[in-house]
Amino acid sequence: KHLIEFRNRFGLTVPDEAASKAAFYMPAEGAEEIKYLKQHREALGGYLPIRTVKCPSLKAPGDDFVKPYTTGSADKKPSTTGVFVDLLARLLRDPELGKWVVPIVPDEART
Repeated sequence: KHLIEFRNRFGLTVPDEAASKAAFYMPAEGAEEIKYLKQHREALGGYLPIRTVKCPSLKAPGDDFVKPYTTGSADKKPSTTGVFVDLLARLLRDPELGKWVVPIVPDEART
């Protein structure tokens, strides 16, 4: 009953017998529905999804970038948060990498 109401509401060309049996319905190859689906699938680039990543290769910072972290901090014990903030700030100032770094601070860090 509901399938017949659905068919009538949307003007589908499903025969009464197929609608009453709830049989699988496939529109004809030249039907407007098939043309629409194929047209939009072609506009999306085909039937299989694909993701092509196009990004430039980035040059890693040199040894001088990590030197402050490998030489130690004398008698002062650095906190992990302090080191991370310093590292992030240095990455942001780097002319090559700075434009690619997006600092996101979680809510937990603000409390």
